[in-house]
Amino acid sequence: MSTEEKYMLRVTAGAQYSEQQPFPVNKATPLKLSSESADIYLTLRIKDFRPPPDSDIPKTCAYFDVRKGARYSIGFTLVPKKDLGGDDITLGNDFDKPIREYLPPLFGTALNIVKTMIDPGLDGDPYSDKPYLNGPLLSSVNIMRIGPEVEGEVEVDGAEVLKEGASGKPDEEPSQKRAELGLPSAEGKRAKGFLKEDKRKKWTFEKGRRYDFDFFNGYLDFNDFALKLPMGLSFNLLRILGDKEEIPPLRYVLRDRKTDQLLFHATFQLVRKGSKEDKESKPGAVENNTEDSKPVKANEDKAVKSEEDTKEHKPEEAEGDKAKATEDVKAAADNDDKIGKTATPKPDDVD
Repeated sequence: MSTEEKYMLRVTAGAQYSEQQPFPVNKATPLKLSSESADIYLTLRIKDFRPPPDSDIPKTCAYFDVRKGARYSIGFTLVPKKDLGGDDITLGNDFDKPIREYLPPLFGTALNIVKTMIDPGLDGDPYSDKPYLNGPLLSSVNIMRIGPEVEGEVEVDGAEVLKEGASGKPDEEPSQKRAELGLPSAEGKRAKGFLKEDKRKKWTFEKGRRYDFDFFNGYLDFNDFALKLPMGLSFNLLRILGDKEEIPPLRYVLRDRKTDQLLFHATFQLVRKGSKEDKESKPGAVENNTEDSKPVKANEDKAVKSEEDTKEHKPEEAEGDKAKATEDVKAAADNDDKIGKTATPKPDDVD
C-alpha cells in the first residue's frame, strides 16, 4: 500500500474552533455558520477527491469544468451582523501547536515564492510556537462580488461559479455601490489595489449586506498534501513525513484581527486509515446541525459558466518582476539553515 493510500482526508468546519462539523465536500449545499459578528454560508470543493469507503461524497463537481486549473475552492457568502473593517478581516491559516518539525526542507524558499509571485499580502511566521500565515481578505481572495442588503435567511447556490463584480443588473444597487467605491471589474486589479493599507482602511463590510467570495488555486493538492509552486518547486508532505502517526491539520480561517474573533474555520485533516480518529469519524455527512450551523438547500446541478470564468485566475505580481522573484528565492534558500531547518532534502522529498 502506498503512503497516500494509508490516509483519508477528513474535512470539518465551524464558527468556533471547538465546533467540528463534518463537511459535505463537492456538494452544492452550503453550510451555514453563525457567530456574533456574521453569518457565513460555506461551500468547499476538492478536485479528484478520494472519499472514504461507504461515503456519498462526490469525487469532483462541475465547478472544475469551469475553473480547470484549480485544485480546490473555498467559497463563502458573508453577511455581517455589524460593520466590519476592511483592514481587519483576514483569510489564512493558523495552527494550535508548533509545526516546525513537520515543515519540509526549503519551505522558507517556497514561502518566499508564494509571497513574491502569488500573494504579496501574505504575512506570518510558520516557525513560531503559534504558527500562522494570513493576509487581508480584500487582497487575498480571488473573486469578490458585492450583493444587496438582505434580511433573514440568504439563498446561496453552492454550484454557482462566481464572477468578479456585483450581483444583479448594471443599473441595480450592488453595481452602483461597486462603481461608487471605485472598484475595478478585474479581480487581479482589485486585489492589487487592496494591497495598500490606506485603501483597505477606507473600506467597510456593511452590516446586513451580502458579499460573495471564492478562494482557489492549483498549487495545493489536498489528496496527499502536495504543494506545487511556480519555478518548479514542489513538496509531497506525505513522502516527507513518512509513517508519522499524527499529521497536523491544515486549517483555513476567516477572522477579525482587531477583535481576534473567528468568523469560520475549514479544517483539512489527513487521518490514518484504521486509526481511532478514522473509526470515530463519518466524513460523508453533516451531523448534529444546530440552528446556527446547518446545510442550506441549493441547486446541485447548476454551474454558471462564462468565457471569463474559464480562465484560471493569476493575481498580478507585486512590484518587481520574475528577475526580482528569482533573487528573492535564492536569498531565501541561502537563509534556510538559519530559520530552523536541519534536514537535508532527499530525492523523494523535493520533486
